[in-house]
Amino acid sequence: DQRAAYLFDVYFDDRLVGTHRFERTATDDGRDVIESHADFQLKILFFNAFQYQHHSREVWQNDCLVALTAETESRRGAEKTELSQEGSLPRLTVNGAEKEIAAPLDCLSTFAYWRRDLISRSHLINSQSGDAVPVQIQTLPVAEGATDERIRISSDKLNIDVIYDLEGDWIGLETALPKDHRLTYRLQPAYALAK
Repeated sequence: DQRAAYLFDVYFDDRLVGTHRFERTATDDGRDVIESHADFQLKILFFNAFQYQHHSREVWQNDCLVALTAETESRRGAEKTELSQEGSLPRLTVNGAEKEIAAPLDCLSTFAYWRRDLISRSHLINSQSGDAVPVQIQTLPVAEGATDERIRISSDKLNIDVIYDLEGDWIGLETALPKDHRLTYRLQPAYALAK
């Protein structure tokens, strides 16, 4: 098995609010297994303005998502999403209730930022809600002397800039939030060196 890990510091505007860790294992049978752990907390004075914990496990085969288990704790309460293959068709449940996948079923994808082939996708599965989000993804122009490349994932309610180094490795992301706030992921330096 081959392993890689990404550990990001997560900022709300300029305040460090937590971390998000991704561990990727390429198995001997040709699958990629991704374990993700997020833990964010924003305190204003002595009160928790925002708290978010998320754990997911994704299994990919032939560049397609074939299984997903995600558990999230947030202000909305606990949520659990599961996706599995039932024969040739995927089956999705959210909090135990079956949910229709409103996306082409031939090759599913989550918001898998580490995958450079993300740009070819028309729908991305939100692992927290199970929603299939229709997206437009474009490569942004590279400025002269830039040390990174970016793609932009856009939909009705989001714009996410995913940042890669010039070798194609994922190193960060930025997204606008309501009320002119910004959420930013920055790869911790030790992980940037451990490719």
